[in-house]
Amino acid sequence: MSAKVFDSHAHMDCEHFDADREEVFARLGQEIAGMINPGCDNETSLKAITYAETYDFVYAAIGWHPQEKAQLGAKQHGAWETIQRSHAVANGCYVASVNRCGHEAPAGGDGLEFWGQSFVAGPQGELLAKAAVSNDETLLVPVDLGALDDLRCHWPFLRDRRVDAYGDLTKRFLR
Repeated sequence: MSAKVFDSHAHMDCEHFDADREEVFARLGQEIAGMINPGCDNETSLKAITYAETYDFVYAAIGWHPQEKAQLGAKQHGAWETIQRSHAVANGCYVASVNRCGHEAPAGGDGLEFWGQSFVAGPQGELLAKAAVSNDETLLVPVDLGALDDLRCHWPFLRDRRVDAYGDLTKRFLR
């Protein structure tokens, strides 16, 4: 069995894929382990999120536009970290949130500054480890999978949900 490739930077929203995007996704789903599709503005970020929700091998990456960082940077990053940590709490599991660091700009464009700060959250949302803003790092974080059963038993967040009452909340509407 050969190792599958993980594409760490694919712009599937590019117009070059307009004619056969679904065929490309179908083929890639069989040939690669996964891909990161970065968003560079609001429109492409929404597309990246949609692709990630549609295809289980696609992950969205988002960052700051250089002109937005001073005004929105801390709020945007804080919201991203909060929602990732809340996924750990809501699902009673460990969550590894991965984001690249650095700046990438097309010729003549401002580009995008990636947030870095990948982290691992524990099942109660606690930060177990966090990488730097601007340096590539590998985080090796020991986790206790056996403790998850005990946690779920004593704080049965998943057991007590009323999924049957969610109705249309389980559907996503984009305008």
